[in-house]
Amino acid sequence: MNWSSLAAAVPEIWLAAAICVILLVDVFAGERRRGLTPTLTLLALAVGAGLTVQYGHVTQRTVLFEACTCR
Repeated sequence: MNWSSLAAAVPEIWLAAAICVILLVDVFAGERRRGLTPTLTLLALAVGAGLTVQYGHVTQRTVLFEACTCR
């Protein structure tokens, strides 16, 4: 795999990773830091939107992940 095969999937990869991190932060921060989870969620969505703007403009058909299929 190379970067060009992953470029169009970067926003989705970012959001999946950010969700995992936010859930872990929420579990361990708990009641002590109630405002941390919503703040991190909005930050992750803003970064995801920026990545979508940067990498989401695809002008031609793109084959992702070197045409790998899952069976």
